[in-house]
Amino acid sequence: MYKGFICKRFLHLHKRILSRAKVGGGNGSGNVSDTLELSTLLEAIDRLESTFALYDKDFRLLFANKSAKKAWPRLYSALEEGLSQEEAVSQEISAQFPNLPNNEFNRAVTHTLETLNSGRPQVISARGGRLYQTFFERLGDQGIVGIGIDLTELKTKQKQLQQLADENHRLANIDSLTKLSNRRHFVAQIDELIVQRERTAEPFAVAILDLDGFKSVNDVYGHPAGDELLRQAAIRIKAALPDDAIIARLGGDEFGFVYTNNPTDMALAALGQRICNDLSAPFNLDGDRVYVAASIGFAKFPTAATSRSLLFERADFALYHAKENGKNQAVIFSAEHELRIRHQANLELAIRESDVEDEFQLEFQPIFDVEQQTVVGVEALARWHHPSLGKLLPGDFLDVAQSTGQLQRITPTLMRKALSAAKTWPNTLFLAFNLSATEVITTGYVHELVAIANDNGFPPHRLVFEITENAMIRDSSKVVTVLNKLRRHGVRVGLDDFGTGFSSLSHLAEMPLDFLKVDQSFLTSIQARKKAAAAILQSVCDLSKTLQVQTIIEGVETQQQLGIVQKAGVDLVQGFFFSRPMSAVGIERLFAEDQDSPASTAQLIFSAKN
Repeated sequence: MYKGFICKRFLHLHKRILSRAKVGGGNGSGNVSDTLELSTLLEAIDRLESTFALYDKDFRLLFANKSAKKAWPRLYSALEEGLSQEEAVSQEISAQFPNLPNNEFNRAVTHTLETLNSGRPQVISARGGRLYQTFFERLGDQGIVGIGIDLTELKTKQKQLQQLADENHRLANIDSLTKLSNRRHFVAQIDELIVQRERTAEPFAVAILDLDGFKSVNDVYGHPAGDELLRQAAIRIKAALPDDAIIARLGGDEFGFVYTNNPTDMALAALGQRICNDLSAPFNLDGDRVYVAASIGFAKFPTAATSRSLLFERADFALYHAKENGKNQAVIFSAEHELRIRHQANLELAIRESDVEDEFQLEFQPIFDVEQQTVVGVEALARWHHPSLGKLLPGDFLDVAQSTGQLQRITPTLMRKALSAAKTWPNTLFLAFNLSATEVITTGYVHELVAIANDNGFPPHRLVFEITENAMIRDSSKVVTVLNKLRRHGVRVGLDDFGTGFSSLSHLAEMPLDFLKVDQSFLTSIQARKKAAAAILQSVCDLSKTLQVQTIIEGVETQQQLGIVQKAGVDLVQGFFFSRPMSAVGIERLFAEDQDSPASTAQLIFSAKN
């Protein structure tokens, strides 16, 4: 900022200066005002923090201020001694960098001379590690003026600001717990990789990894232990991958990585299995040996998808299938998965556009008391009769209905239909009606269903809401609150699909239950181990009695299974051996002969089967 002003001033005074100035001052003739003007100007220049020097046309020093001599003392000492520009520069560089090798020294001298003579602004170093922005400008044929602005503090602040910016960038892109990339950085890296690979169509694979059993570690050992497990898991995942792999913690116990080195199905399968094996080994958490497993979903670019969002979606779809089929494994998104996605999309569209009143119907299956040989209740089972897809069972559409929010339309309609049918049954029978996990944790929604029962004049003690174990895993405290409110209304509660989840025993004691329904797969599996079958069933029955709830075994299909059930002392049974699900008309016919007591009907069925 001093350059323009000082150069203009010296263009006006340069003739006087050159005629009178000597090194360190001037003693030529002139009037007092000129002398005062020159001396005042030189004193002011001498006090500047910026460097200032004046040379003749051959670069012989005429004047240098204190700042210039302090910045490059050997240079100006040599120039005052009458040495050449090259000699003076050589001495200054030698003094600043005494251990510089000869070839580097020569390059430094050449570069500095070119800088001084180029006339372009340059940044050069000075004593004490200071930096100056220098300007050298010829004053016609009269001489050269050189100015240097001290940039040291500015450069220091710039460096500090850059370090701060780098740290902020690091913090914005790194997961603080595991020191891996975070989701934001992971997504950005995949976007960059897609841009690169779009030109060459060179494949790579995106993987999403989820730890199985991590929630239990948090629940049992606490969140600090869970954090330590995540740190150790991150180390194992990183160790199993190539150095150039992109790895991130996406959130919670979910990790992601990108494999770029020829991701054939065989290579990905081997890599996935290796990571699963590494993560299944025990973790040491402050002396406790803890076990988890891992499920991995892979999606390849460009065969599975060409956009980052679709790669994520399809890797997540493959992860879902890995979990659904046993966990502790890796699944690669395939053409079969593509067909399932299209089917799912068609199903979502169909359920959104469905006529609930017309298309959704109910079938009913009796529930029998084994000892009394009496029908005690009937379960309502949803069926979707779609014009083109045909008859669909809950397993075919329940997840889609739940994820799309269509259960809010479907369940109340089915509830009214079930209550309408149950009005014609003997008043000793209860109606079992299934609720999804989402519905159970929504207090207002459950109250709406109770209101529907009240509006239809159906006694609440005859209504049983069955919930699945998944509801407890989602939010056990909220579920317990909702179930207690239901029981205060007089409604009874049953736990469906017992034996298929992970946390049944830990939650059973706190749940307000009336029925414990054992899943069909449980009965099938223990039939294969005949010696243990009776003991296992007996244990379940004993547990039910301890909890003061009734046991229902579903899926009884053979005389042999019925024998196992009877010996174990099971309270209630349900299954094809006695009755397949039937329409409301079928149920009416079943009880047509004796409206007051279904016992005779049940006894006929039992006698026929026995």
